[in-house]
Amino acid sequence: MKRIFKNERGRRVALVAFVGMSADAYLPRPKGLELICWPQAPGTNPAVIDYLMKKKKVYVQFADRLHMKVYWTAKHGAVVTSANLSTNAYGRGALHETGVLLPSNAINIDDIIESVNPRDVTPRSLAKLRIESKRVPRTQTPIGRKKTFLDWLKKPERNPWKLHCFGEYGGGACGRLRAAAKEETGSARVEDWIYCHKGDVKPEDYILSIDLASRRKPVTDDWLFVHRVVLVAKKDKRYDSGWPYQAGQLHPSTACPQPPFFIDSYFRTALRATYKALGSDAEKEFSEANTRRPSKRLLKLIEKNYRSAAGLV
Repeated sequence: MKRIFKNERGRRVALVAFVGMSADAYLPRPKGLELICWPQAPGTNPAVIDYLMKKKKVYVQFADRLHMKVYWTAKHGAVVTSANLSTNAYGRGALHETGVLLPSNAINIDDIIESVNPRDVTPRSLAKLRIESKRVPRTQTPIGRKKTFLDWLKKPERNPWKLHCFGEYGGGACGRLRAAAKEETGSARVEDWIYCHKGDVKPEDYILSIDLASRRKPVTDDWLFVHRVVLVAKKDKRYDSGWPYQAGQLHPSTACPQPPFFIDSYFRTALRATYKALGSDAEKEFSEANTRRPSKRLLKLIEKNYRSAAGLV
């Protein structure tokens, strides 16, 4: 859905029941997009609607009893899906959703819009939704137990991830990465970023960044989900000839897909124990030269030390 909206330069329409938190993270280039939703609390968040209209320049309309989820573009196809426009559907809310991509002409979007009888959002209708939202208690969708490193290892087909190790901090997001963020989100803010080489990473990769400069090395905080990879311009003050590319996360982590596993205290302890046990080989396994998938040897050592830290051996 994000791909067809990002590539489309013509008309874009989203007919969706509910619009929740971080909805803008799933609307690349939001300016000018037509959005029709059901003003039903607590599914549709009035603060998000107000934000999309005022800050992101999305044209929003309300339609009662609207339950469909159709994301349509003039030339790049349409997605019919079960997913609402929310973090629960697309981010770390972990709801199981499915959808189908169809040609644009497979759907008569104007007939559908006419059938739902949409109306413009007014200050009065938005105020009514705010009042109803305060009356209805919000419940968070249960996502179950967080997946651990051991859970990830047990999977027959594991979600791949890459290891990025660094020994010093420096600079910030380059101009091209900030421009990419501006194009996709309407803001030049980049949530997180790393330097890399050509081919090291690609969009939708999950990166585990490891700080080797800390006295408690190695240290890691959270995952980085790659939204965009750019070649840094040579005239940019962030340019580094040894690391000519930057990969960036453009949206908050809560709006990104679920990571391969949760980074818990056992994993952090296992990571430090593994680094220490490797001795002179640590620099090879925790290489600062490239961002790459962890070796089988490294994974086995982390597993051994994770089990020890968790008291499973």
